This record gives sequence, C-alpha cells and structure tokens, in this order.
Amino acid sequence: MESKLIIGIDPGTTTAIAMLDLNGNIICVESRKNFSVSAVSKFILENGEPVVISTDIQQIPKFIEKVAANFCAKTIIPEESVERRWKNALVKKYLKEMKKEYKPTNKHEKDALAAAIMAFKKIRPLFNRIEQEAGRGNADESIKSDVLLKRKNIKSVLMERNKISR
Repeated sequence: MESKLIIGIDPGTTTAIAMLDLNGNIICVESRKNFSVSAVSKFILENGEPVVISTDIQQIPKFIEKVAANFCAKTIIPEESVERRWKNALVKKYLKEMKKEYKPTNKHEKDALAAAIMAFKKIRPLFNRIEQEAGRGNADESIKSDVLLKRKNIKSVLMERNKISR
C-alpha cells in the first residue's frame, strides 16, 4: 500500500515540495528550477499518494490546482497569506518538536514545508477523533484518507472496515 501524504508546494521559477506522512513526519523536501506540473506529479507519486496539497498563500495558484486535480487530492489554503516571519517560526518550532535536524536549503523549501505543516495542523484534530473512535493503532492511513477525501462519517468508514462493532 502506498503511503498517504500531505504535500506543501511553493510554485515558481524554483518550485519546492514538502511531503509529510499522515502522522506529520517529514518524508522529503525538495526544490528544483523549472519543476513542471507533470514532473512534480511524478516526483510525488514516487513517494506515495497525496491526500492533501497545500500552499502558504490565500489564493491558490493554478499550478497547485493542476497538481491536486491529477490526484483528486483535497486542497488546503490558509485564511490569509502567511508572513515570512511567521512561517520561519512555525518551521523552526515544528522541527524542534519533531526532533529533526533537517534545515531547509532555501526559502522555497521553507515555504513548502510551512504549507505542509499548516495543513497537517489543520487536519490533525480530525485524525485524532478517528484514532479515538477506532482505538489507537487501528486508524490506518486509508481510514484517515477515506474520511478526509470522501467526506464520510467516521463511524460509517470504521463499520465498513469492521473496525468497530455495530
């Protein structure tokens, strides 16, 4: 089974992608010049299946819409565009909390990572509810992605998978 991913993208001449698993662990952060939609999509697929694609600006760029459409992934955007100072603080705090030595090599990677972190923090309460209802260790990635993407009731998804009794 492919890993389910939360993707943050900072599009531009230099495009950066940050990938987290559904537990918030950093899978990879990469930036490249002239990274096309098809190349980004292929790169993502090499690492797993995206369920969320996010950005750090309020108006979703067409680039991100196209990538999300390739996967039928949910897009998450902030209520307002995020200032650099706040993104820097968010990434620094998150890396410290996760005990990661990773250091973004440029501002694009930091922006992509900030977008992925913001998306993870936004959906984490839903994942926590799923884990409570399924019982720790029973809420696998596919249950989380079904609830998130198919907008199904947690109990109905769990019953479909025989994770809880009726």
